[in-house]
Amino acid sequence: MTTTHIPRAILRRIREIHNDHRSGSIALARRAGETLAQLTRPPAHRADFHRQLVLVCRALVSAQPQMAAILNLCNAALRAAGNSSDAAAARASVRDAVDEFLQTVQMAAREIAQTAAALISDGMTVATHSYSSAVRDALRNAAAGGRKFRVVVTESRPLLEGVALAKELASAGIPVTLGVDAAMALLLGDADLVLVGADAVTETFLLNKAGTFPAALLARRHGIPFYALAGSEKFAPRNYRLPLEASKPRSEVLRRAPRGVEIRNLYFDPTPLKLLTALITEHGALDPR
Repeated sequence: MTTTHIPRAILRRIREIHNDHRSGSIALARRAGETLAQLTRPPAHRADFHRQLVLVCRALVSAQPQMAAILNLCNAALRAAGNSSDAAAARASVRDAVDEFLQTVQMAAREIAQTAAALISDGMTVATHSYSSAVRDALRNAAAGGRKFRVVVTESRPLLEGVALAKELASAGIPVTLGVDAAMALLLGDADLVLVGADAVTETFLLNKAGTFPAALLARRHGIPFYALAGSEKFAPRNYRLPLEASKPRSEVLRRAPRGVEIRNLYFDPTPLKLLTALITEHGALDPR
């Protein structure tokens, strides 16, 4: 009789991914890929390895259920394992699939940054919300190309990812203004362009840091072009329903909640695709409508 379980070292890595509330989708997918690659001692039988892989993939997806890139990575790994003849071959196929997936993501990120940078012209004010490595790289590319512009960033509570982005942009010599989320209507009103990232894209909405939806509404109100930057690895499978987000630690909002006050700490909001000017992917600008 055989038993299938998740090795302790793998469980530890999955818990670390679950507890990581700051890293972006691509960074988390990379760590998930490293976790899958750690299955270095597969069970003797292919069926047992496949069961173990399914358990690990389920745990990874559950660790960060809003990150479509992890779901797509796991699907790629499972497809690769299913086409292998034995456990050793399945493990090798999984490693190859993970490497190919992450290399494709890296190449896509470069294409997206170049395409988005071309949207930025001299004298523009570019607004963004939270921290997106794709937006950061697009802004850096535009600056490296000699264009002069300024950036407006909202802080993105409760973890202040926008503050981190503002620091990086300032270090790169890009003029940046940082404001509180509640002042978004005032800050975005003077923007010429809004760029945001994405954690998942479904058939009807974009999932990103909470505050993206009101930013899109404000952009529509003021007639400001609103672009979301997302590689195809972030596109959820057709008919897949992203699970509802569980509330995060209350202490991130208030260290001590007043008696009788319920705190809901939600990181993400869904932005209808119809509010976007376009989705910038590695294949160019896609009309979301």
